[in-house]
Amino acid sequence: MFLIVILIMVLVSCGSSKLTIINAWARAGTAGGNSAIYLIMDNPTDQDDVLLSVYSNVAEAVELHRSQMTDEGTMTMQQQENIPLPSGTKIELKPGGLHIMLVNLKHDLIAGDSFQVTFTFQNAGEINLKVLIQAP
Repeated sequence: MFLIVILIMVLVSCGSSKLTIINAWARAGTAGGNSAIYLIMDNPTDQDDVLLSVYSNVAEAVELHRSQMTDEGTMTMQQQENIPLPSGTKIELKPGGLHIMLVNLKHDLIAGDSFQVTFTFQNAGEINLKVLIQAP
C-alpha cells in the first residue's frame, strides 16, 4: 500500500509540471525605435512545444528573431517563424542570439517600468507575463 501511495505522488508531481517563462526583461527604448525582450523558456513537460507568436501593445509589431555572426564577421538578424521548445529543455533568448523584437515602439520604454506581454504556444496556449524594462 505504501508503494502505491508513493507511486501516485510521483505521477501527480510529474503531471503538474508546465511550461514556464522566467527572467523576462526588455531593453529601454524610445518611441519610434526598436527594443528587444530576453528571457528563459523552460519546458519540463514530456511534450514538445513551439512558441508561435508574441503580442504586446507597446510596439507596432512583435517578431521572433535570431542574431548570428556570419563567416565574414558581421552580425545579422533573421526573423523566425517560430521557436521550437523540445520537451525537457530550457531555451534562453539573449542578446546576440534568439530574442523577441519590439518594432516601432508606441511610447518610450523607461527602465524600472514594466509592460504586459502575451506568448502563444502550440500546446501550452497563452501565457501572460509582465516584462521588466532595464537600461541598455
